[in-house]
Amino acid sequence: MDYQLEKFEKHNDDRGQLVVFLRNADLEGKLKQFGQIYFVTFDEKNIVRGNHYHIKWREWFGVVSGRLQVYLEDVESGETASFILDGDSDSYTRLEVGPKVAHTFVSLSKNASLLNYANNEWEAADSISHEIIPANVQPHEPGKNVAIHKEAIVETPNIGENSRVWANVHILGGATIGKNANICDQCFIENDVTIGDNVTIKSGVYIWDGISIEDNVMIGPAVAFTNDRYPRSKNKEFISEKTILKKGCSVGANATILMGVVIGEGAMVGAGSVVTKSVPPFSIVYGNPALFKGNICFCGLKVQDFKKTYLCPKCGRHYTKINDEIKLS
Repeated sequence: MDYQLEKFEKHNDDRGQLVVFLRNADLEGKLKQFGQIYFVTFDEKNIVRGNHYHIKWREWFGVVSGRLQVYLEDVESGETASFILDGDSDSYTRLEVGPKVAHTFVSLSKNASLLNYANNEWEAADSISHEIIPANVQPHEPGKNVAIHKEAIVETPNIGENSRVWANVHILGGATIGKNANICDQCFIENDVTIGDNVTIKSGVYIWDGISIEDNVMIGPAVAFTNDRYPRSKNKEFISEKTILKKGCSVGANATILMGVVIGEGAMVGAGSVVTKSVPPFSIVYGNPALFKGNICFCGLKVQDFKKTYLCPKCGRHYTKINDEIKLS
């Protein structure tokens, strides 16, 4: 999709702020005539503007004040993106949108304002209506006390309260992140991903489409997920296979999780393992391929033999075993 986000330093002094919006170098090869500059205001929250694309225009946008949710859609490929532009952030982010990319802005604060430069004069035939967001939208917004590092790219508004996103993380617009999540440096999260509450994802983890992570899961550094059984470059027929990490499970550093498996509730995968098949609940597996090595209580105590019932002497949790499946009572 033809769009670009670029961050600029804000120059602050006792008078206010100064920010570069456009430079001559930004327009090289893109400017045939001066075009037009617009100053756009949003008096209330949830005001929707845009819902159109241009056949020829290329545009640059920058939030002057307030916060705006941005929705983009490539009208030819159907690719989408969503992110927030915040006029009060420490740095200034400019959005460049190319032809045939529909764009919509929704105000997340009162009295938001937007600067818009287009490289052509307005023509009615060039502006095509394309509704991405209905006029009565109630947009999502990150939950309370969400901390997002200034070097992160977060395109989704769906982040639960008290979550933390650290430097050089990139989260695409369709992902959903729960409450109290901690996503460490250098992680990438695709669109068709759901992450539950109280999840910890350590550095260097890439989570692809089709992966679902339930509550209280721990993912160690450099864990590798896959979602394509027979990968080929630019395979248009590719359909991602679903992988599920059940609540309370843990995956050790540098483990590889192949597509289509379920890692059961409370299970633990050893560091460096290659998981090729589903892992039963409250099991320990490790090795290449990962093999069953015993059972484990949620508190971490290894259990030599789960009988029909089991009471953990360390933490007092009670388990039952039915048809070889262990459940926390």
